[in-house]
Amino acid sequence: MRRYYFHTDSQPDLNGVYLASLADAKREAMAVAGRMIDDQATTFWNAAAWRLRVCDQDNLTLFQLNVIGTDAPRIADSSQEDSADALL
Repeated sequence: MRRYYFHTDSQPDLNGVYLASLADAKREAMAVAGRMIDDQATTFWNAAAWRLRVCDQDNLTLFQLNVIGTDAPRIADSSQEDSADALL
């Protein structure tokens, strides 16, 4: 088993976690990011983009998740455009 570290832009992971494979580390990264998004549910949509960088015990970056929440354009605006297109 190898130790993997899950760092964010603002918080280094000092403990890491032992996992059996890189695939397990990728699944854990998704779970960690999901928990972080859930913890920030009230502020997530107004926050800046952030990343979750996963490193091995030698501090070699193995992969990273880039996280950003983006609101879609208002539905009312797009439905008005659809109505105008239907008239053409």
